[in-house]
Amino acid sequence: MRRKEAGFIAAQAAIFVGVIALVSLPLQSANEQQASTSSALAGPPAFTSGVSPQGLQLEVTLNSSSIQSHGAISARVEVLNTLNRNVTLSGLVQNQNILEWSGDDYVCDSPSTIVGFALFQGHFAAGNISAAGQPLQLAPPEVIYGCQGAGGPGQVGAVTFLPEGDQAVATTDFQGIYEGSQPVTVSVNATTGDCGDNPELVGFCTGKGLSGYWNDSIPAPGALNFTSPAFVYFPPGEYTIVAADDWNQYVYATFVVERSTSTSLTSTYVNGSSGLSLYLGINSTVLTTGQNLSISISEYNWANTPQNVSAAAHWPISNLTLYPCGRIGYPFGVAVLRGNYEEGNLSSGTTLQIVEGGSQSCPSTPSSNNYYFETHSDKAALSGDCTPSSVSCGQSYYMSQTIAITGYWTGGVPIPMEPLTPSVLHPLQPGEYTVVGGDEWGTEVILHFVVQG
Repeated sequence: MRRKEAGFIAAQAAIFVGVIALVSLPLQSANEQQASTSSALAGPPAFTSGVSPQGLQLEVTLNSSSIQSHGAISARVEVLNTLNRNVTLSGLVQNQNILEWSGDDYVCDSPSTIVGFALFQGHFAAGNISAAGQPLQLAPPEVIYGCQGAGGPGQVGAVTFLPEGDQAVATTDFQGIYEGSQPVTVSVNATTGDCGDNPELVGFCTGKGLSGYWNDSIPAPGALNFTSPAFVYFPPGEYTIVAADDWNQYVYATFVVERSTSTSLTSTYVNGSSGLSLYLGINSTVLTTGQNLSISISEYNWANTPQNVSAAAHWPISNLTLYPCGRIGYPFGVAVLRGNYEEGNLSSGTTLQIVEGGSQSCPSTPSSNNYYFETHSDKAALSGDCTPSSVSCGQSYYMSQTIAITGYWTGGVPIPMEPLTPSVLHPLQPGEYTVVGGDEWGTEVILHFVVQG
């Protein structure tokens, strides 16, 4: 079962999660409209179907055709009345795929019974969609409280589309729109679900765009936000949004996730879950052999209110450090790898030892529970067990550090039953290098530099 709902489980959801692998996507029919055209001449990319016999057209609008890793793309799926008069339809039969896809896209029921979508990794169209496999899961894998009114969508009923647009009025009760109600838009937004810091509240499990997907095979997903080990940012590559409506119209909208090719001196990433931004800066993107590299890193609260953020220990990579004793008192660290790496292949690189090892007597790492960030500031105070004495609970200090890299070290690392070898400093050799800044809420920022001989 993909998501647990205490006290109540939607029967239809349970049935369709069990049989989704048996359904060919999308379902074909003799009168199915498979046309899909795109246009970006007068604004953001738009992908449209043909026009149905009733005068309706399915459209997917993106705010961009490409994003970089860790970015987000906005996507809107809507049904438009192309005619200059009302169009009233009754006796509608819901598209089976819309019902199937709902379990991947939403924690609760889909907000619409007449339009829906699924997201697939790869480039697909009508001719090869049968090879797409299962859609990516955009909804978090479980919630604590159930959904009010859960139980699966009811009868679609009848609806009247107003002229030349996506506004409609119900003529029979359906999907929470009641007879005689105000016009509503017949549309849905494609988003990656994020429960923030309130996984108990289903209403908070919404996102602001498509930025990744959820892996529901993770046995302990933890917080259902983007720091969760079950959440995966989109790896570089092509992705296809498949949209459908109850008139068997389908639209295939593609976008690309690109590797970051930044040669900037600075980079900042705002974590929507923690409310903090991680800044990483270097003094140059081109060094000569023997020249020092200066790395600056800081954590900043952009919110209009103080942020009390729980320590998470969800480090994006291992070996993040600041000085010989590690990261004591700070929720972030840096690493340097030889080679050009991005978010999707960092694990294949080897981090250089950028601080001297040896027999330093390091205090124990504080077991802080929270970081209390001041408003619009990089100042924060620790709470909880703040030993060692060098870290004071309740006393604010700047969450920023600058370190100088003069090269990389070998030796000086204690090995059990072996004599301690002396530390040796080596200059950075000519070539490409990657600087990674990461914090314990899973945020990762990457910059690159080159050493010339």
